[in-house]
Amino acid sequence: MRFVTSRRTSLRLRRLRSAGVCCLALALLEAAALAQTGPGAPGANPALEGVPEKTVAELMERRFVVLPDTGDGLVRALVLFQHPRDSVFSLLTQPERQAEFRSELGELILVETKADGWIEEQRMRILFVPIRYRLRWKYDGAARTIAWQLDPDFDNSIEHVSGTWEFLEFDGGRTLARFGTRVRVGAALPTFVQDQATRSNVPETLESTVKWVDSSGEWRP
Repeated sequence: MRFVTSRRTSLRLRRLRSAGVCCLALALLEAAALAQTGPGAPGANPALEGVPEKTVAELMERRFVVLPDTGDGLVRALVLFQHPRDSVFSLLTQPERQAEFRSELGELILVETKADGWIEEQRMRILFVPIRYRLRWKYDGAARTIAWQLDPDFDNSIEHVSGTWEFLEFDGGRTLARFGTRVRVGAALPTFVQDQATRSNVPETLESTVKWVDSSGEWRP
């Protein structure tokens, strides 16, 4: 009788040890998963699902990355801001402050402000050729998006300009933005100059935007 009782006790102890090992293993797995999905972990946010690891790594290091050309004329980029989405959106929807960080423009004139956007006139020179056009900006506070396109009521000296910002919540109280823009200068300038006016200028523009936003509007080029 004593032998049976001892045997049952032994079986119970083995079962308890086995359960304890399983619980410990599960706890370790959960901790590892949390470590991988914490702030800054590449690919942790659903917004980056499908983005190559190399691209994510560059985004985390430089805070912006221009995506490969797909041949449709649209320049796409991902941008990572250190501030929450509402703060980023608030800063980039202040038209009177655009000139503080957009140094690539020769002259920026605020023509009109509206409840959900504004109209601005941009003036610059490319290879000594004067360029003058107006953009209509429109933002959606609920969706946290900003869009712009040429003002059809103005005599623009450029064929096409359009673009969008889309702001998404990201880990650690940060903001991931999807950026896209398309520019066609037209017959006024050679094709290689048109390319320069878009893809080659986008990194400089995005870098300035990140520095200005992350400094809460204090940084200047």
